[in-house]
Amino acid sequence: RAVATLADVHAHWWGRAESIDAGTAPVAAHCDPNHLAKFFPEFADFVGEYLAPALVACYERVFSSIDALLADRLTPDNATLLHGDSHFWNFLYPKDARQNRCVIFDWPLWNTGLGGSDLAYMIALHLYPEHRRRFEPVLLEHYSQILAEHGVGYQQEDVWLDYRVGVIFGLLMPVMEFSWKIPPLDWMPKLEKAFAAYEDLNCQELLGSV
Repeated sequence: RAVATLADVHAHWWGRAESIDAGTAPVAAHCDPNHLAKFFPEFADFVGEYLAPALVACYERVFSSIDALLADRLTPDNATLLHGDSHFWNFLYPKDARQNRCVIFDWPLWNTGLGGSDLAYMIALHLYPEHRRRFEPVLLEHYSQILAEHGVGYQQEDVWLDYRVGVIFGLLMPVMEFSWKIPPLDWMPKLEKAFAAYEDLNCQELLGSV
C-alpha cells in the first residue's frame, strides 16, 4: 500500500517536476554530495573500525562519480517529486483498505529527482537484508505496475536501474544524518543496510560506467 501511494505521487509529477510551484526544497543543499563530502573525514573518524578500508574506498568512489551518474540518468522527462523521508511509518494506513488508500505525510525533506531515490530509502535502508531480498522484487514490480496504470512509460528495467542509483545515494544518508548531529542509533543501521543492498545489487558496476 505504501509503495502504491508513493508510485501515485511520483506518477502525478513524472516529467513535470520543474512545474512545482514551491520554493526551493530546504534540504536540497544538505543532500548535495559535494556538501556531504566535507563531513566524510569526520564521519569516518567517528565510525572508526566499523568502517572497513574497503568501505572507505567505496565512499571515495561514490563522491567522485555520483554527480556524473545522476547526470546520466536524470532528465526533465523522468524527474519527479520526491518525499525524501519515505520510510514506512510516514504513511497513514486505512482501517478499511477497500474504501481508502494510504496517505503519505511529513514532507519537510521533499526534493525532486529520480523516483528510485525514494524507493531505495523506503526499502533498502529500512528493511533488513533477508527481509529486503524476499520482498524487493515484488515491491518494485508493484511500483512499475502503478506507474503503468497512470500512463507513465517507464520500463521495469529502468525502475530497477534507478533503484540501484537510489541505493548509491542511500550511502550518503548516514553521512547527512551525522552532519545533522542525529544520534548514531538512527543512522548506523541504515549504513549496514545500505551497504548490504549496494553489494547485493552490484551497484559498484554503475559507478564504473561513468
